[in-house]
Amino acid sequence: MAYDRYVAICNPLHYRVMATRHCCSLVFGSYFTGFMDSSVNVLCMSRLDFCDSNVIHHLFCEAPPILALSCTGTHDTEITISIFAGSTLVVSLITISVYYVSIVSTSLKITSNSEK
Repeated sequence: MAYDRYVAICNPLHYRVMATRHCCSLVFGSYFTGFMDSSVNVLCMSRLDFCDSNVIHHLFCEAPPILALSCTGTHDTEITISIFAGSTLVVSLITISVYYVSIVSTSLKITSNSEK
């Protein structure tokens, strides 16, 4: 959505409703990033040993409750999952911020009729 607004405001003469190719690449990128994050979680969790209960007392099967059930050290797994999740978050925030900063800077460059 930030990309769509960026193109509409910063390049208004080139704007048309988002092209199918761009839309598909953005959707593919989002799904690929989510798949990679999930794969890292699954691979990290599959290396753990579980020796006690196999019952998770939570509504969702998330990483912290599963890590709590493990009888092996989970520090490396927690660090790996945090790095991948954090890097995904940072890249997303930077990308969106760059688009919105471009929108604001383009908006500030526009002169109004009253200024002439």
